[in-house]
Amino acid sequence: MIAYEKYTNMNRRQLLNSLLSAEKKEQKIKASLSENSELIKFLKSKLKESLDSPKYYTLETSPAMKKMKQWEKDNPQEAQQIRQELEEEMKGCYENHHSKQS
Repeated sequence: MIAYEKYTNMNRRQLLNSLLSAEKKEQKIKASLSENSELIKFLKSKLKESLDSPKYYTLETSPAMKKMKQWEKDNPQEAQQIRQELEEEMKGCYENHHSKQS
């Protein structure tokens, strides 16, 4: 609620200062409103994106698997070395497991 009574007895300089102050306040409110509107747009788009994305992934659609495959394409020698190390480690585990069962 605005108390207009306090402005009725002001001189020209006081009225001008009050006007400038009110305009400055209006600009701050507009800027804040604009920022808030941008935030609302952003949050709505993120929410829509989240709702549109699949809840479950297959090996073909998994973002992590896609990144890994891209990394393998970008680093073929390192990927081959890691594959070989993994195969050797798996063979060792397999051999240890079967030797204990015998």
